[in-house]
Amino acid sequence: MTPQRARVTVIAMPRTGGKDIMRVLFASTGGLGHLQPLLPYARALRERGHEVRIAARDTLTEPIAKNGFAHVVLPTADDAVLKPLWAQANALPKPDVLPFYMDRVFAGVVAEAALPAIGAALTDWKPHLVARESLEFASLIAAEDSGVPHLRVEVHNALTEEGLIPEGFAAIDRARAGIGLAPDAGAAIRSEPAFTSFPAGFDGHVARAGGPAFRVGPSPSIPAKTGRPDWLPPGDDPLIYVTFGTIAQQMDVARHIHRTALDAVEGLPIRVLMTTGKPLDAEVPGPVPDNTRVEAFVPQAEVFPHAAAAVHHGGSGTLLGAFAAGLPMVVTPLFADQPDNAALVAQGGFGRAVPDADAASLRAAIMDLLGDPNAGAAVSNVAAEMAALPNITAAVTAMESHANRA
Repeated sequence: MTPQRARVTVIAMPRTGGKDIMRVLFASTGGLGHLQPLLPYARALRERGHEVRIAARDTLTEPIAKNGFAHVVLPTADDAVLKPLWAQANALPKPDVLPFYMDRVFAGVVAEAALPAIGAALTDWKPHLVARESLEFASLIAAEDSGVPHLRVEVHNALTEEGLIPEGFAAIDRARAGIGLAPDAGAAIRSEPAFTSFPAGFDGHVARAGGPAFRVGPSPSIPAKTGRPDWLPPGDDPLIYVTFGTIAQQMDVARHIHRTALDAVEGLPIRVLMTTGKPLDAEVPGPVPDNTRVEAFVPQAEVFPHAAAAVHHGGSGTLLGAFAAGLPMVVTPLFADQPDNAALVAQGGFGRAVPDADAASLRAAIMDLLGDPNAGAAVSNVAAEMAALPNITAAVTAMESHANRA
């Protein structure tokens, strides 16, 4: 007999001051880059008086607590299950790696491990809405089983979302069958509302199998500090902001990139701020060039007003921040959705893509970009589009409406 959890009876929303109060469960996988896109929505809903909890693995306990949310801890697959999968993925040709991760990991063992805890949260807390990031599938399956309205916040550009997510449909259907739901070949995903921070000027030409996404403008940034920042290199040459995210030094496939970038910018008529996520690893050989300042962390909102361009890995947060600030960019992708972001940057004329960068190719791309006024104009157009998009307040109003219609 197929195991079946007890279904949730969705109860009416309580009212305070004439307003419906929702319980909203956000759900994320274990990476900080997957949690961060959820937080503006979670904070905005909380500010409206709704009750908000976040379901995620214990790797995200600190940032969830820092933001003041209750944490529903989700178990993850055992190392005995995951390590053989990592080994298999490492042996695959590069184009096959992400589809493998989607089928066997995100929609496979990760969702399977989290599903009982997500199901229990729906049964015990009875949320009125589930809001998940687009690689978290246990909450999707549990919400379908329980009849709770659900939606997704996309963490990738449309090219990656449309190309990658269908790779998980078969695994999702296996999980659905395991709790007595009929397979749907991705219909639940295609029909749920989607919210994205990526502007149409960047990825709007990509065909979507579902309905159009609700595109959300950037949240207000922290005001720039007055006066000359301590981290700003001296001189008047253009400032180039170089960052490869917070985890590049922790990954074998990416650890080389800081040395590559330092060699690329040495002697150029520019000033460079490089942020590394943590102090630059002592294993990175060689000196820091005279025109470069290396810091573990500086808030991007502080850097962007001073910068003429950005050199980065194509991570979504950095990419969208650079667009909102109107900065042309050089993207040297390392993994995950970054190659798609780099390809879209080059395709749209927003900068240069340098896959598998070495110092010479990265150096040439930086100098080529600084001499190209068209890239700055193209990025400025997207920045203006982003500034005109509906804000987070409008987005959470749409979320409330979805819950109320269900």
